[in-house]
Amino acid sequence: MNRVACEQALEMLMDYLKRELPPEVAEAVQQHLEECKPCEQHAQFESRFVVLVGTRLRNERCPETLKTRILDSLAREGGE
Repeated sequence: MNRVACEQALEMLMDYLKRELPPEVAEAVQQHLEECKPCEQHAQFESRFVVLVGTRLRNERCPETLKTRILDSLAREGGE
């Protein structure tokens, strides 16, 4: 993949952080982050935020009523 611009790098950032990009795309994003200080700082913030939220919410569970409403809504959309 060719070089990526800031906008592209930021659009792919969450997938990059979750390691869900193809290797060549991840490499292009990594290269951009190494060369662009503002994007690198944004990536560091996002990474820390994801870890913090994951740590704080580890023991939280979705209320059964909400889970049921979501599943019912998905079932209705799938049946249309």
